[in-house]
Amino acid sequence: MKKVFVMLFAAISVAAMAQNVKVGDVVDVDDVNYKIISLDPAQMEVTESPFAAGNIEIYDKLVHYGVTYTVVAIGKFAFLDKISGENQAITGVKIPNTIKEIGAQAFMGCNRIEKYHFPASLEKVGNSAFYCFDDKPSILNEVTCDALVPPTCGDFVFGSRFNAKDGISRDIPLNVPKGTVQAYRNAKGWEIFNIITDGEESSTVEEIHYDPDDPNDPNNPGGQDQQQGIEDVQGMQMQSTKTVENGCLIIKKDGAKYSAQGQKMN
Repeated sequence: MKKVFVMLFAAISVAAMAQNVKVGDVVDVDDVNYKIISLDPAQMEVTESPFAAGNIEIYDKLVHYGVTYTVVAIGKFAFLDKISGENQAITGVKIPNTIKEIGAQAFMGCNRIEKYHFPASLEKVGNSAFYCFDDKPSILNEVTCDALVPPTCGDFVFGSRFNAKDGISRDIPLNVPKGTVQAYRNAKGWEIFNIITDGEESSTVEEIHYDPDDPNDPNNPGGQDQQQGIEDVQGMQMQSTKTVENGCLIIKKDGAKYSAQGQKMN
């Protein structure tokens, strides 16, 4: 009888605490913080996690006081080190197939992650979500996205590939579902990848890397003027469109055409 009473009391206690659960509550699991963003439906997002380290796994579902929450987003600033601007602690991440959105600067400065694999559920990626600064370059070498429709991207999601001043090649392959190469090639944020492949079809844009501060670099015909052209191109990305002509990336703005290196074309 005593055992039954204890079990009943425990059940009542859990139910009582569940009634006090509210939107905004944070749950820590393996140093990754999950925040309740909705009670009906029961949903969570990954929120700022300053102690996350190593090869982290983001869960697709979490049970909190008897309620199962689906993790649908990785919130803004989730793994950004706001003090240093880099994050040497995280070396890898597993993103579940329930994630629909990755917020602004979520993985900004996480420069020790070599690969990202995005699920088919992903629909939106925020500004500078995976950006790393040139003086703290990323070792990223491969990206895979399983979404049949390219997720909507904000600005500088993966950073800029037009300036290779840091000497790090930006020729990172993007693997996409079969038949979607051109869709990704034409989609904002994804078109910056020089190599896009679905295992059978591939699209490669010729890209030249050079040191813009070295006028003697044979690949830098414009010296400092060329660098200014690159900065102009970077600054006008939101007002421009990009297409591929004869296998080369062309940027169009105000009726004029520019190469991927910032040179105005006739």
